[in-house]
Amino acid sequence: MAHIFEQGGYPEDINVSSFHNISNQDHDISILLSNFSNSDFEADITAIESAQKEKTGFFFPDAFTNPEHVRFAVKGTASVMLSYTLFKMLAWQGIHTCVITCFIVALPTMGEMISKLTLRISGALIGGALGIGSIILCMPHLQNSAAFLALMAVGSFIASWVKTGDDRIAYAGLQIGLAFFLSDLKGYGPTTDMTTARDRIIGILIGNFITYAVFTTFWPSSSYSKILSPLKKVFENIKKLHNAPTPMQALVYLATTQTNLGVTERTLELASLEPLHMRAAMPELAHYQQQTQNAAQLTEHFLLPSQNPYTHLETHG
Repeated sequence: MAHIFEQGGYPEDINVSSFHNISNQDHDISILLSNFSNSDFEADITAIESAQKEKTGFFFPDAFTNPEHVRFAVKGTASVMLSYTLFKMLAWQGIHTCVITCFIVALPTMGEMISKLTLRISGALIGGALGIGSIILCMPHLQNSAAFLALMAVGSFIASWVKTGDDRIAYAGLQIGLAFFLSDLKGYGPTTDMTTARDRIIGILIGNFITYAVFTTFWPSSSYSKILSPLKKVFENIKKLHNAPTPMQALVYLATTQTNLGVTERTLELASLEPLHMRAAMPELAHYQQQTQNAAQLTEHFLLPSQNPYTHLETHG
C-alpha cells in the first residue's frame, strides 16, 4: 500500500483474509487497511466535505418564496420606522442608538433576539458604568498621557477578555468596549461629559423595547421548531459511531456528533429564553432536553480513554 501511494495510486479492496501468521498489532493494522476504501465511510467524508465547501450567497435560497422572510422584513422595517419616528419626535440626538439597535437585535427567532438584546444592554451598562466611574474617580488624578493610556488599557483588557470568551457572551464584550471608549475618548484632554454613556444606554433600551414589542406581537417565530433536526442527526451519528470499524471513522463520527450536539444544546437554550406564552406551546421541550442529556452521556463514553474501544488501536498506531 505504501508503494501504491508513492506511485500516486489509491489502494482498494484490501482483503483481511489474505493476511496470515501476523501479530495482534499487525492484525489491527490489517483491519485499518481493509476499511481504508470503505464505501460508506467515503460517502460520509464526501458529504462532510461538500457541506463545508457549500457556498453561501447574499440571499437565502428561498428568500423570495418563503413567507417567513417577508414577515421578518416587515417586522424589522416596522421596528426601525417606529424608533426613527420616536427619535425625531424627541429631537434627542444622543439616543440615535435606538435606530441602530433595531437593526442589530432583529433576528429570525425570539430566542436569538432576546439573547442578543440582553447582551447588548448588559454590555452597554457595564461599559457605561466603567466610563462614568473612571471619569469620577480616575480622571481628576491623571497627570500625563501615560496614566491615561494605562486607564484605557484596563478598560480594553476587560472588554477584550469578554469579547474573546464564549459565543454566548462575546457580543457583550464589544458593547463594553464601545460604551467605555465613547465615554472617555472625547476631545483632546480629560473629559467630564457623562451624558454619552447615559444617552447610549437610554437609546439601546428604547430600541430593545420597540423591537421586542413588534416581534412578539406580529408573527412571533420560535427556536423550538429547529431543535428536532440537529437532535436526530446526533443520534444518527451516535449509531454510526458505535458501529464504526476503525478509529479514523470513529473520530469523524465523533466530531460530527459533537458539532450537532452543540447546535442542539444552543437551540434548547434559546427556546428556553422565549416568553412564557411561547414556551407554553412547547410540549416536548423537557423531553428534548432529556434526550440531549442522554446523547451527551453516550458521547462522553467515547471521549473517555478508559472506555474508548479504539484506545488500544491508537496506542499501537
